[in-house]
Amino acid sequence: MRRATYDRPKKEHYPLATPVMSNEFLQGFEDRSFFELIEPFLEACPGPYLAIRGLRVMAYQHVEGVPAIALSDSEANRTRAGRPKKGRRCYLKSVIEIAQQLPGVRPGYLSESALRKGYQYSRALRWIRFLHGRTLYDHGIRGDILARRLGFSDPAGWTRFVKGLVGAVPTALPPRPLAAWVERAIEDVYGRHHRSTVVGGRIA
Repeated sequence: MRRATYDRPKKEHYPLATPVMSNEFLQGFEDRSFFELIEPFLEACPGPYLAIRGLRVMAYQHVEGVPAIALSDSEANRTRAGRPKKGRRCYLKSVIEIAQQLPGVRPGYLSESALRKGYQYSRALRWIRFLHGRTLYDHGIRGDILARRLGFSDPAGWTRFVKGLVGAVPTALPPRPLAAWVERAIEDVYGRHHRSTVVGGRIA
């Protein structure tokens, strides 16, 4: 009888580095909320104050399916200035939309002041949008629903967005906890000198 043969599966290549973190170190991160996990990204921002406040508006806006946390008094005082205005319905995603949430702030000020600090404001906003999406994906939200909640007209828009940001389509991304994506965002936006600010590990 002829022995059955099987083709060896091709080794997949991912453009993103794999985080070097122990399972013990990451234990418990799955139970932490999005707001807790993204806080290091916001704290890593070198400023100025209004730019950081705008990032908080972007991060803390209501997205159906992204679990919120009960803030302590100190956390509430720190983040209250970053809450989006009441009555907002559409997902905030652009520098212009964020500036409109900050009284007297021009979009150009956010972009220009960020460049003087060494980072691109629009790229920081894109990473927050990506992190919202990864959180929805981790909670089992379908691609078409995920795209709509994040302000895309169709799933293809989300796919192009992710590939443009991290170099791979959503379905080809390596599995990693949100904390690792946050560290990747810090390194990409603010530079390598901000490495290891999230979980103490390194990204190879």
